[in-house]
Amino acid sequence: MSPIGSISGLALASTFAVAGISKLLRREEVAVSFRAMGLPAAQSLSMGVPVVEIAISALIVIIPAIGAALSLVMLAVFSFVVARALRQGIEVDCGCFGAILRKPLSRADLGRNALLAALAVTVLASV
Repeated sequence: MSPIGSISGLALASTFAVAGISKLLRREEVAVSFRAMGLPAAQSLSMGVPVVEIAISALIVIIPAIGAALSLVMLAVFSFVVARALRQGIEVDCGCFGAILRKPLSRADLGRNALLAALAVTVLASV
């Protein structure tokens, strides 16, 4: 893997790990955010989503192509949920990084996801 791919992978893996761990530490708050966004089984998702994020983080390090591809899928799902909530005018804490980042949903969340997707594409292009 190229140095740029390695740095991109490290940044992407770190972001997914921090997001997953912070969600696990604030599961109830994350479940409230998920419920407000109209997601089904919010309580289960508040456990499942961070576990998947942490697994993706590990995969980016161990098997970069698979981890990066799965991160693109997760980012697409996250972006769909955020865009839908914004379109519906739902004003809720993103829950994106658990207790670390507490702010209402905004288009900036979509921009961040696009940047992370660019990192994932960079990883895929360098393996």
